[in-house]
This record gives sequence, structure tokens and C-alpha cells, in this order.
Amino acid sequence: MKRNATSKSDMAISGLLSREDYLVVKHNDLAKAFGRLTRKELQLLDFTLSFVKEDDEIWKVHETTLKDICKIYGLNVSGANYTYTANMLKSLKEKDTIYLGDVVDGDLKSVMMTSLFDSIQIYKGTGKVEFIFSRAIMPYILGLKRNYYSFKLRELSQVRSKYSLILLQLWQANDYGHYSTTIKGTVDEWQDWFIGKDKRWTSGRFTDKVLNTAMNELIDKFNCDINLEKIMDGRKIVAWEMTIIRNQKKI
Repeated sequence: MKRNATSKSDMAISGLLSREDYLVVKHNDLAKAFGRLTRKELQLLDFTLSFVKEDDEIWKVHETTLKDICKIYGLNVSGANYTYTANMLKSLKEKDTIYLGDVVDGDLKSVMMTSLFDSIQIYKGTGKVEFIFSRAIMPYILGLKRNYYSFKLRELSQVRSKYSLILLQLWQANDYGHYSTTIKGTVDEWQDWFIGKDKRWTSGRFTDKVLNTAMNELIDKFNCDINLEKIMDGRKIVAWEMTIIRNQKKI
């Protein structure tokens, strides 16, 4: 009876995860968790994450303004643009679902349902914005920034494609200071990272529309070389292994 109960529980968790985009089990997975966000939402997410410092307390309140958010989009200050940036904050908050997974000996032990932000508050009149990251996700953000990820808003603002921005995030999340960085994943994992679990494209379309777009822009703007290797099972592509070689100082 106990084995049957465990099996049903495992099936329930598997069914839950099969419908969700945002499972995070380790720090650098956070960089892979936002395939459904638009490029504008990703830019705003990176802007908010750039406020986090290594010695921040769990419930730290971060402050910015609608005016400063306008700047990251290259917008002039106006009532219409304030409304636009406020709606961007609303959209990001509505998509901030995070499922945290505990992993023991390679098996998923539990899933915590939480969110990226505890709250986002916008003040009428002044345009001041206050935001607090959730207590559950803050250790992941701190670990990511401490060990892997280097947030550079100036570099991020150069990127035009959503797919390029995601690849840049993956590069930084897997960059341990070496001359080259290798990112490995199955076909499904790559599609999860870039377009989310609710979509599936043919390998040819995904390579052309997503991977080639992202690789070409990073090669053009970040002075790097990128090699993409297909892992085959017979005639079927089952995985990709991408190697990014830096030709200049670390971004």
C-alpha cells in the first residue's frame, strides 16, 4: 500500500510539472526558467534583479521609479509611457510563477509553489516603485549572482531578439570564467528554455528561428564564436551541445 501511495504522489508531481514552465532546482536554473516571457519582460526582469546585492536581507525592499524603467526601454518621460511601464510591471508580476524543486540523489523529492516577487507597489503621483522578491526565491537569486550570473544592463540593452537575450543569460549562467562555455541539453530542454513547455516546434524550425537568430546576434555584438553540435539518434536530432568561445574579456 505504501508503494502505491508513493507512486500516485510521484505521478501527481510529474503531471503538475508537465504543465508548468518554471521549475528551478539549482541556482543557475533560474536563468533557464522564463521561456514564456517576452523580450521586454526579460529586460525588466534583469533590471529588477540588478538591484540585488550579495549581503541583501531576505525581505529587502528595492526602490526604483517609472522614469528609470522608461530609460531601459529608451522611452521619453510621458504619461503614456508611464502607463506602458506600469503595465509591464503588471505583466511581469502575472507571469512570475516559480516551482522550486528539491533534488536528492537525482530524484525530485518535492515541489514548492511560489512566485518570484512577494509584491510590487507603484505610488501614484511620484511614480516610485517598490518591489520585494519572495523569501523562498531570494537564496536562488543570491546564489546565482554569487556563483554564476553577471548582470550587465548596458550589454543587455544591445540585444534585440528575445532569443538572443535568453542565450546571453544561459551563457552567463554557465560561464565559470573559462575561455569557452558549453551548454548541453535535449531538444525538449532547449525548447523549454526558449519557448516554454506549452510549445513545440520541429527541430529545423527551432534551429532556424531561435538558435540561429540568437547565435548570429551574439556573434555580431559580443565578439564570440559559437559552435552548435547536433546529437543524433539515427536520423533524429535528440540533443544540442553549444560551445561559446569568448574572444574578449568576460562580458
